[in-house]
Amino acid sequence: MYDFIYLPADITTRISFEYAFVNLVSTEAALRFVAHFLGYTGWQEGANRPAGLQWSEGLQGLNELIERYRNSPLMHSSVPDFAKPALSREGARTSFPDPTVPLRRPRMRRTAARRRSAPEGGRSNSESPSERQ
Repeated sequence: MYDFIYLPADITTRISFEYAFVNLVSTEAALRFVAHFLGYTGWQEGANRPAGLQWSEGLQGLNELIERYRNSPLMHSSVPDFAKPALSREGARTSFPDPTVPLRRPRMRRTAARRRSAPEGGRSNSESPSERQ
């Protein structure tokens, strides 16, 4: 049904930003996906808003998505696997192609939750010096 999925999330809190990018493998798969998820409200926890769907106008197809993300800081080795875009073939996760350039470590945004838990001076106690680079 799909060959690419990316659920953006806060890497520190592991909380999703409540949207996803999904590449469906065929028109039929896309129609089934829309029929199931448009207006969906059966989430297990938290969200009780109905799902909305929007076609991408910027990127279309697996090759464009791979090229967009393969050199992204999201693919850096410091990023946990749950936070990375994923490829799938016949229902099984497959490896992302290697980057073509050295990857930068992602910049971490200071979320409200992290700002509240950070000690005076603005740094979280859980940050090591290498994580602040």
